[in-house]
Amino acid sequence: MSDSRDSNSARNAGTMLALMGLIAVGFGLLLLVLIVLPLNAMWLIVVVFGFFFVGIFHYVTWGRRMLRVRVDEEEEQE
Repeated sequence: MSDSRDSNSARNAGTMLALMGLIAVGFGLLLLVLIVLPLNAMWLIVVVFGFFFVGIFHYVTWGRRMLRVRVDEEEEQE
């Protein structure tokens, strides 16, 4: 049981590192767009943050629920 927790922890750490890298690259590209197109980029930022908040909302509503379902299934198997 400890081995599966260690592998899940390592997998989660790798996923978080990849996500942070993707966010850093995305902000860098957004900064480049702001330098090139300062007036039009405001709407681009609004759209990007809109998608970000939709993703956060999706995680909160579905991700946590599915996690609870998975935990309940594991408890039934034991």
